[in-house]
Amino acid sequence: MSNRFQLHAIFSEGVILQRNQENPVWGTGPDGMQLTLECQGQQVQTVCAEGKWQAMLPASEAGGPHILTVSSEGQQLATVQDVYFGDVWLAGGQSNMEWKVRDTSHAETDIAEANFPLIRHFEVPRLEWEDSSEVTPMIATWKKAAPENVPDFSAVAYHFAQHIQASEGVPIGIIGCYWGGTSASSWVSEATINQQPELQVYIDSFQEQVKDFDWDAFAIIRQAYDQSTADYELRKAAGASDE
Repeated sequence: MSNRFQLHAIFSEGVILQRNQENPVWGTGPDGMQLTLECQGQQVQTVCAEGKWQAMLPASEAGGPHILTVSSEGQQLATVQDVYFGDVWLAGGQSNMEWKVRDTSHAETDIAEANFPLIRHFEVPRLEWEDSSEVTPMIATWKKAAPENVPDFSAVAYHFAQHIQASEGVPIGIIGCYWGGTSASSWVSEATINQQPELQVYIDSFQEQVKDFDWDAFAIIRQAYDQSTADYELRKAAGASDE
């Protein structure tokens, strides 16, 4: 349970919200805290419960920039600048979706010509697992399609966004949530998988693999791996060859 007000990272400067429908906005805070959210002169209220809160912003047509504010009892707690309404797409998958613009065959030209301030990308940080009893803060921000940012965009998502914006003529937000080599089952909650008998094989397989798993031994191996990786990066930065 959180005793501190916080707006979720996805609602940060430059956020694209979905046009023509209500948008949920959420975060954490102390129980009983009364919050007022305002955008384009419209206000909605909500109350924190069990350390969390959520409010629904009214539907809005495409456009911007707007300002989103969150306040409590007259005190402003958060201000989000440069908010636009448009179309928001989820770019999910494995390594093909994760593949960066900088690694494509025509990267140099695409990066140099990247001048699409209303195409924005939010990359969800990797999280190996999540403890539902704790709130894991997300450290990430929205990035505009500019030469300094585009190299790290998903190549598939970026070129898709260009085509969609050309056809729709509205701001485009891409939420990048991908991890090479991951199984589709790892993106679904255990509770959801358990509701489908034909998917039980995924739970059975996982439980078999972790049955005798030694977390203390794993911690030692992981620490050694992390140290070796850090040492490698230091040597590489100092000019050592790949060999």
